[in-house]
Amino acid sequence: MNGLLDFLQGASNSAASNVSAPVDGLAWLLRKAGLPIPSNPVGGSDWMAQKGFTAEPKNKNMGLLGEAFGGVAPIVAAAKAPQIAKGLLQAGDNLAAQPTMSKQAGAVLADYRGGHTAPMKDRGNAPLHDLTQTYPDDIYSSNAARYYGHYGDGRDSEAVRLMQMAKGKPDMPVTMYRAVPDLTADASKEIKALNKTIAYKDKFGFFPMKDDLSEQFRAKYQDSGLSWDDIQSKAYQDMVEKASNLQSTLKKPLPINNGDWVTLSKAYAKEHGEGALNGNYKIVSKKVPARKLFTDGNSIQEFGYDESGRISQELLGAMAGAGLLGYGGYNAMKE
Repeated sequence: MNGLLDFLQGASNSAASNVSAPVDGLAWLLRKAGLPIPSNPVGGSDWMAQKGFTAEPKNKNMGLLGEAFGGVAPIVAAAKAPQIAKGLLQAGDNLAAQPTMSKQAGAVLADYRGGHTAPMKDRGNAPLHDLTQTYPDDIYSSNAARYYGHYGDGRDSEAVRLMQMAKGKPDMPVTMYRAVPDLTADASKEIKALNKTIAYKDKFGFFPMKDDLSEQFRAKYQDSGLSWDDIQSKAYQDMVEKASNLQSTLKKPLPINNGDWVTLSKAYAKEHGEGALNGNYKIVSKKVPARKLFTDGNSIQEFGYDESGRISQELLGAMAGAGLLGYGGYNAMKE
């Protein structure tokens, strides 16, 4: 497995260098002319390394074989080298993923973020507003739910409806959902029990009969010499104080972070919480522009959240005009 990953990395290095070499040369000439060109221009070797398109293979021999493979198509490499690099590394990521089985039978989890990396704007993933970058054109047809759905019911139809609504609308607000671990579940349950007993005492003037919770609070004063009414009163005050103190410790649910898996369906998020998180979860949501959600084409119910969205067309045009991208780099990054 490691040898194959080194082979893919070598192939990515070779494909990416078809773009980085001329960009590095142009940047050097422009700096000599006195222009303020950054040390890592987009498409250059430093930029490729920072983005993970190039790296040193651990197995030198397999890396050399990969470099030879990555250079066998010079005709397409000039225009498509960045896409080739992205594709090769995505294959490596998929092979390298090491999921672990959760307690829920069949559920694959590395941690609450999921066992595989969410699709981001790089490496050929499609933004929500232009799904044809990963799906065939029929994703926008009336048969999309039947072709690409999971359930064969309204859940698929709703997902497709939202996806199709965003077509060609990168700034359209969409609501994304995610199930996150409930870090304060135990405290919440205790507060609920306390408040239930407190409400009963408020309504009837005494605690419920055979109530274990009130018994626990009264036990503190059994040998105090206080009257029964005073013990009841003290237990009640302690109960109210504890409920208040627990309430102050409750934290807000975990937020949706850059790089998280998300869904357009609240029902799908709940399914994930019930299964992968064993029912101990909260549903969080956030409204974002369609351009910040990406898919790798594996599921109409799952997207990756990339806060950066795609790079603006205006900036890309300026970079291309300055000779810092080249035709292949411009077309790869504007997708």
